[in-house]
Amino acid sequence: MICQICKEHCDLFIETKDYNRKVSNITFRYYYCNKCKLYFISQIPHNLHDYYTDKYYKIPDSVKELEILATFEKYKLDMILRLVQKGRILEIGPSFGAFVYLAKKAGFEVEAVEMDARCCDFLEKKIGIRAINNLNISNALNELGHNYDVIALWHVIEHIVDPWIALKAIAAKIKPEGYLLLSAPNPRSLQFKILGKYWAHLDAPRHVSLIPTSLLETKLRPEGLIPIFSTTKDPGSIGWNHFGWQTSLVNFASGPITQASLSLLGKFISTAVSPLDQIEGFGSAYTVIFKKVETP
Repeated sequence: MICQICKEHCDLFIETKDYNRKVSNITFRYYYCNKCKLYFISQIPHNLHDYYTDKYYKIPDSVKELEILATFEKYKLDMILRLVQKGRILEIGPSFGAFVYLAKKAGFEVEAVEMDARCCDFLEKKIGIRAINNLNISNALNELGHNYDVIALWHVIEHIVDPWIALKAIAAKIKPEGYLLLSAPNPRSLQFKILGKYWAHLDAPRHVSLIPTSLLETKLRPEGLIPIFSTTKDPGSIGWNHFGWQTSLVNFASGPITQASLSLLGKFISTAVSPLDQIEGFGSAYTVIFKKVETP
């Protein structure tokens, strides 16, 4: 395989299946580029959308339920409030909208781009947030028509078939002195090294690539986006550590009794190795913040 970034020859890294959702029994191959450190799937399924079943998005029954779920997203709003206190926010891939709900309540002008039509319907009818239902991010951004103080992608970039085209379009829609907040699975994580093809955050084939922060920084700098913060220890990443151990161990089993036992074992392991997971750079996910500056 040839790396889409470096145009260098890449080695086969791992063969895996859809262990998380079990939509199919197809084997997927991920390759690794020694130069830019990108992991990517070799052949993206033509029916990729079929791997996002209705169960993938559990839409709340009411705004009251959403408000309860949104308490777990407050750290995201707190992160943004340290940067800006007012303005226009766009979230790409909000699902049913827990974060944008909090941002709207905090007084921000909020819009969204989401590929799931049911989520868009919930966002618009239940929360009153404009939501563009479009798989093509560049086209969706053109439809929105204005720039933003903050654009956020929480665990979305790994799902995008061509993230580099999307990121270029996103960068163009951020105001000068505005911010891009982005979180994603961490390919340098301790979990990935240990769990390999069973790692829940590999999530084949929905995660078409695992992008290291160093590559993001290299690709976004020419677009005027400068990294100002990076961590694997924010509350969201720590939560994904626990999820990673429990779900990944369940992927080793088939029967419900064995799965339940391995889930409990995963919970125990998660607690036991938490000090290692929380070493900066070792966590299962990262969050990075970029600031828009004038390009030279």
